[in-house]
Amino acid sequence: MSAIGEIVGNEVDLEKACFQFECETYKKPTNEQKERIQYFVNGNVKRKSRELF
Repeated sequence: MSAIGEIVGNEVDLEKACFQFECETYKKPTNEQKERIQYFVNGNVKRKSRELF
């Protein structure tokens, strides 16, 4: 789980985050991994929206 968080970093786009995952692991993410990537992306979106205000 923490590895996915490190790969996703501050990305706010799911497709870009999945591409980054593929580049780092040389594999397409499974459905379960995509779901976890989405959790991190959602958290990044929330954090960035708070930073704007």
